Amino acid sequence: MLNKKYAMVLSAAVGATALAGAAQMAPRASGVDQAVGSSASVTVASACSMTGTVDTAHTATINPGQIATGIGQTTLKAVCNDLSGYSIYAVGFGQDTLGTTVLHSESLGTTYDIPTNTTGDSYWNMQLAAVTGTYAPTIVNNFGSAHAVPSSYTKVAQYSTATDATTGSSLTTTYNAKVSSTQPAGTYTGKVKYVLVHPTTSTPSDNLEMQHVDLWKGQLLAGETVQATDTRDGKTYYVAKLDDGKIWMTQNLDLCIGCTGTVPLTSENTDLNVAGTGAYAYDSGYSTDENGVITWTPAGSTMTGTPAQVENYATGNPASVTGWTNDNYVPYMAEVGEKVMYGTNGSPYASVSACVVGGHTESECKQYLVGNFYNWTAAIASNGSSAIKSQYTVAENSICPKGWRLPKGLTKTGDTVQESEFNSMLSAADIAGGTDTTGSTNVGYASGGFNKIAGSQYGFSRFGLVNGSTMFIVGGDGYWWSSTASSASNGYNLNVNGTELYPANSNNRLNGFSLRCVAE
Repeated sequence: MLNKKYAMVLSAAVGATALAGAAQMAPRASGVDQAVGSSASVTVASACSMTGTVDTAHTATINPGQIATGIGQTTLKAVCNDLSGYSIYAVGFGQDTLGTTVLHSESLGTTYDIPTNTTGDSYWNMQLAAVTGTYAPTIVNNFGSAHAVPSSYTKVAQYSTATDATTGSSLTTTYNAKVSSTQPAGTYTGKVKYVLVHPTTSTPSDNLEMQHVDLWKGQLLAGETVQATDTRDGKTYYVAKLDDGKIWMTQNLDLCIGCTGTVPLTSENTDLNVAGTGAYAYDSGYSTDENGVITWTPAGSTMTGTPAQVENYATGNPASVTGWTNDNYVPYMAEVGEKVMYGTNGSPYASVSACVVGGHTESECKQYLVGNFYNWTAAIASNGSSAIKSQYTVAENSICPKGWRLPKGLTKTGDTVQESEFNSMLSAADIAGGTDTTGSTNVGYASGGFNKIAGSQYGFSRFGLVNGSTMFIVGGDGYWWSSTASSASNGYNLNVNGTELYPANSNNRLNGFSLRCVAE
């Protein structure tokens, strides 16, 4: 995904001259005029986005042997201040898989799929039209008439300069379909994904970066899962647009803070928003350079101990975590390595390769990597969290990638307590059986929720925790920190086990829990 930024520089020179008139006999410094110059710099942020409005639903009932044209209408509106303009690409997205172009019936199977084409006994296709106006885009590659849905990213429209931020640049998309006289009755469904890229010469990229989520999050469809790379250490994560409309990591963070191979954590790559103010006012680990870039250097007490094999827990054997000390306010981290806790029942494997041998695909196994365990102080990127004392206080920093943050626990506005973001996401997904606004309430699972939460779309398997020098209840419980304090020594978290679900659990900050990051 390519992007440009433009800077607008405003300059102002201020001159001061010392004049010697006939009546002014005071000496002048070296006889040289003194001048002072100053300037101001303003960066105009890149702002390119695309929205879609369904004007008429893309549905039609067709009699056998008949054709339906102009099915439905969606208006795509692009707003882009890139002087080199933008392009819109399209690709088939049937069954939530890029490149799938058929109309498919879940009940009838693939035998009766309707292919995308412009001729044949049965077919469907797409057609675009520019909305006339000052910024009307150009429809390209013959997509202005009936055209087969592309199986790979294909440019369908472009505009060669910047648009107005309000008016924007719009086009409409409709579909045509024909069914043969022998096509079985049923509902057939296909999807097309449209992607905005800029400048107009750029192309879509599947090499997404976590730190550039603002560039691609608007392109994700509801329920879509993609992989994105954390630029701090090159590790790749599954992320998805979940039922609450937000983008969530669907596997655990594996960032090794303070380790060789991890670049320094700065506000350019990490969720570091404040230094020298509030709860971070006296944090010795923070510094800010002349350009306003914040850097957090973890305390020397941040540990990277290596727990024993996670499968030891299946038999109840202890596994030590070297170097970990229980401390409410000093950051600690335990690095597990490539351990996998697969699926609903939490089957433990020593590595991804062992998980594959166990009968699962590599992509399935990678989603259930255990990741690292962090105490709450490490999670919020602090070298001393004792200043955060009050219930409902949300930490302003975290070790999530830039553009991401930790989910909020219970928060309070006036006398009203809002549910945690874990609770709202799980409720939207029909996983949570209720809502907790008091703290540490078992809301239970909705019907099918127990299997769903650990399914591939969400990946909340039961990874256990670290306390003191030991890992506990791997395969029994799972814990994920929020960004919110529940007391002077505790933080809110999500707790999942075999029979109970706590979306606003309160636990001591000294525990090592897993992390999931979220983007709006």
